[in-house]
Amino acid sequence: MSKTPKHKPKLRFGGLWPIIRCTQDARWAVKQGMWTAVICAVVTTVFAIWAHLSAPAALTELGVSLLSLIDATMFFGVAVGLYFNSRFAAVAGLGLFLLARIMMWRPEQVGQLVMMAIFFLGFVSGVRGTFAFHQFKKKADDSSTAPITP
Repeated sequence: MSKTPKHKPKLRFGGLWPIIRCTQDARWAVKQGMWTAVICAVVTTVFAIWAHLSAPAALTELGVSLLSLIDATMFFGVAVGLYFNSRFAAVAGLGLFLLARIMMWRPEQVGQLVMMAIFFLGFVSGVRGTFAFHQFKKKADDSSTAPITP
């Protein structure tokens, strides 16, 4: 029994910018955005609980509190939406991430720019993937419903 080789997406910049040529590539990009949202949700949850239990001054200064669990819940919602290829969830996740970074920005956080850029590219990848997935899906639907001409 021969197995068909698994499709491997072509990557740029160490996997942060996938080249999207087909539905499988689009799904891979969407998964990248989904896992970025999951990581954001988990990290936000951990810091929110830590801020509530021990209330370190550094976290309170950054605006992390138990209310941050609302952000975490929204990131989990984004991850679920991306799992189902939702364009709305992809754009909402990118917007939520940018809004959170703007609201929590402090000039002394310059060292975190690399990590923020990686997360930003993960969410952008999710947006690119969802829109490409729906474009490929529409092309496949259009070609399957096209009239057959002799």
